[in-house]
Amino acid sequence: MRSGLHPVSPLNNPILQRRTHFALLILFALAITYPCLRQGLPDGHDRDPHLMYQHFFNEQIDSGEAYPRWMPGLNQGLGGGIFFMQYPLPYYVAWGIGKIIPHNFGIYRETHTQGIGLVLATILAALFAYAWCAEFSDRWSGLAAAVLYVTLPYFLSIDLYMRVAVGEFWAISLLPMTFYFLERMATASRLGLAGLAVAYALLMMSHLFTAVLLAPALLLRAVWRANPSQRVSSVLQTVFALALGCGLAGVYTLPFVTHSRFMHPLNFVPAYGSNFSPLSQMFACDSSLFPTASPGWRFMSATARVIGVAAIALIFMHWYSWRKEDRSFLHRALAVLSVAILLLTTFAGHLPIRGHVAGALPLTDDLTEQRAEIFLCSFLTLEVAMLAYWSLRRTKSRGLADFLIIVGIVSYFFMSSWSQFVWRTFHSLWSIQFPWRFNAFLLPATAGLAALAVSQTRTLPRPRRRVASALFLGVWVIVAAGTATLGSLGAAFSDLTPAAYQPDTDIALPVYAQASDPREALAVEPPDDEKVHVSVVAGSGQAQVLSTHPRRIELQATCETDCALQVGQFYYPAWHARLVPGGTEIPLRPSSPGGLMDVFLPPGEHCVELELPRGWSERAGLWLSIISLGVVIFLATRFRVLDKSRTVRTLAEPTT
Repeated sequence: MRSGLHPVSPLNNPILQRRTHFALLILFALAITYPCLRQGLPDGHDRDPHLMYQHFFNEQIDSGEAYPRWMPGLNQGLGGGIFFMQYPLPYYVAWGIGKIIPHNFGIYRETHTQGIGLVLATILAALFAYAWCAEFSDRWSGLAAAVLYVTLPYFLSIDLYMRVAVGEFWAISLLPMTFYFLERMATASRLGLAGLAVAYALLMMSHLFTAVLLAPALLLRAVWRANPSQRVSSVLQTVFALALGCGLAGVYTLPFVTHSRFMHPLNFVPAYGSNFSPLSQMFACDSSLFPTASPGWRFMSATARVIGVAAIALIFMHWYSWRKEDRSFLHRALAVLSVAILLLTTFAGHLPIRGHVAGALPLTDDLTEQRAEIFLCSFLTLEVAMLAYWSLRRTKSRGLADFLIIVGIVSYFFMSSWSQFVWRTFHSLWSIQFPWRFNAFLLPATAGLAALAVSQTRTLPRPRRRVASALFLGVWVIVAAGTATLGSLGAAFSDLTPAAYQPDTDIALPVYAQASDPREALAVEPPDDEKVHVSVVAGSGQAQVLSTHPRRIELQATCETDCALQVGQFYYPAWHARLVPGGTEIPLRPSSPGGLMDVFLPPGEHCVELELPRGWSERAGLWLSIISLGVVIFLATRFRVLDKSRTVRTLAEPTT
C-alpha cells in the first residue's frame, strides 16, 4: 500500500454509515407505527370518514374513473362532491398499495391500505428529516433529530393516534423533504429546484392549507440563507420552484380554486358547534390551559412548568455569558420574547393577566380537556426548541438557528389567544379550523434546532458531553414517551382489531351542501338501499331512474301537468339538466329544506339527463400537471448531464 493512505474504518465509511442510519430509521418507524401495520387506521377521531372516502375512491377508480370527484354513493346514497376539495394523495397511495401488495384484506381493505400508507409517510418523515438535518450538522446529529421528529407528541400521539388526521399527517411527514431540497438548491440548484417542486406538489396534494402557509417560510429561508448579492436570485429560484410545484399539483389545485366558491368551510361551526371555531380552540392563558383530568396529565403539566423555569434560567445564563460578544438586536429581542412566552405560559392561571378570547363559543368539558392536552404537547415541543436554541454557542449555523426559533415562536403565537386579533382580521384563516395546526411548522423547527444542539454537544469534552447527552435524553423521554403513554398510543398498541368501512353521513357535508342551513342537509333521510331515487314532489306524474354513473344520471318521467322531480342526490352548482334527445337545458335547483336536486319539467313524456361535466379547470389542470412534470424531468435530467460532464472534465485534467 502506498504511504499516506489508510483504509477507511467501516464505522467512518460515509456510505455505509448513511445506509445503516437509513435502516435504523426505517426499523424505528416500523416499530412506532406497528398498530398501523397490524390493524390499519387507528381508532381515532377521523378514522371513519377516511375509510368511507377510501371505499368510494377505490370503487370509482376500479370502475375506470382516473380522478374521482363526485361520489354518488357518499352520504348513504345521497352523493357528494368531497373530492373537489379533499386532498387526493393519501387515497391514491392507499389505492396503489392495495394493487401492488398481495393481500387478503377483504372488508378491511380500506383500513389496512390506509394504515400502510401512514407507515410509509412515517418512514419518509424520518428519512428526509435525517437527510435535511445532516445537511447542516452531521449524520449522528441528523439521526437523533429524525428520531425526535417522528416522536414529537403532535406528530405521533396527536395527529396519528388521537386525531387520525391522514392528510395533515402526510403533510407533516413531507415537510422535511421540502426543507431538504431547499437547502440542496444552494449546492445543486437544478436538482434542488426540481426536488423542491415535487416535494411542494406532494405537500399540496396532501394538505393544501399547510402548503399555502409554508410558502412564506420557504421564501424567508431563501432570503435568510443567501448572501446579500444572491438574495434576489435565491428568491426567484424558490418562487419558480413553488410555482412549478403548484403546476404539478394543478390537476387538484386548479379545480379546487375554481370550485371554492361553492364550498362553505365556515358552515362547520353552525353545523357542529364550538369544536370547529378557531376562537374556541385557541390556547388561552387561564386556569383551563393545562390538562388536569388524570394524575398522569397533572404530572406532565407540573413537569412542563419545571422545564419552563429551567429554560428561563438557561436564557439568563446564556445572555450573561455572551452579553459582551453578542449585542445584536435580534438576539436580545428573541431573549425577551422567549422569556415572556415562557413566563406567561408557565404561570398561566397564577398571574393577573388573562387570555380571554372574546367571541369564543364554550367547549364541553371533554373538548376543553382535549384542547389542554394538545396545548401541553405543543408547549413541551416549544420548550425543547428553546432549550436547544439557547444552549447553542455562536457558530456558523447561528443564522439557521435564528430562522428556526423564529418559525417556532411564530407558530406558537398563532396557536395562542395572543393572536386572536390576526384571526379576526383575516377570516380566510378560519378555513384551517384549529389554530393548533400550526404545530406543523413548530415540529421541523424543533427538529432542526435539536440537530444543531446535538452536533454542538458532540464537540464538548467527554465529561460535559455525557452530562449534556443525559439531559437531552431525559427531556426527549419526558416529552415523547411521557405524552405517548398518556395519549391514544397505548390503546392503539393494546387493541389491534381492524375496522371496516361503515356507511354514514359525511362529516364534511355542510361544506359542499347547498342548503340554506347546513343542519337541514344533515337532517335529510338517506334511502334504505343507498341507491339514487327520484320522486314527483310537485304536480302529478311518474318518474324513474334509468341509470346511474358517477357524473351522469338518466331519468324517465311522465308529467300530466307541470311537475317537479326531486332526485336523491345533493345539489351542486356544477350539475346541469337537459332533455334528451335535443339537449334543451331545463331548470335544476336545490330543494328547500335539505338541498337535494329539484328538476322542473313541462307536461309530457321526457328523458332527462343530469350531468356533471368536466369543466375547463379539470381539463386545464391535467394539462398543467403534465407540462410541469415535463419541466421537472428536464431539470432533473439536465442536472445529471451537467454533473457527468463536470466529472469527465475533472478526470481529464492533468494532475500536478
